[in-house]
Amino acid sequence: MVMAERPKGQIRVGFYDIERTIGKGNFAVVKLAKHRITKTEVAIKIIDKTQLDEANLKKVYREVQIMKLISHNHIIKLYQTQAYYKFTLVQVHCRRATEIVAPSTQTDLKWMEKS
Repeated sequence: MVMAERPKGQIRVGFYDIERTIGKGNFAVVKLAKHRITKTEVAIKIIDKTQLDEANLKKVYREVQIMKLISHNHIIKLYQTQAYYKFTLVQVHCRRATEIVAPSTQTDLKWMEKS
């Protein structure tokens, strides 16, 4: 089996190659990534837990628990989560990058806020 080489400097998280940043917030950054084998695109929300107080950390965990339960055509599907000491990775499935990218005039994706 021949392994495809990744471009120099490309970041890999598990089976995913990080392609680019698509959003930033106060304590999280959202990256577009592609599965190395299936080529499935996902958005990976990287949450810096060191920037959260206990109340906001509970909100993050609650959001993840709710996303695990929800299945609807108009809501992005939670694909996988990974928790580390300082970071939590939340991966959501997306059919096209345009489903998760904010308009070009908007620089901040605020997934954590409710209207």
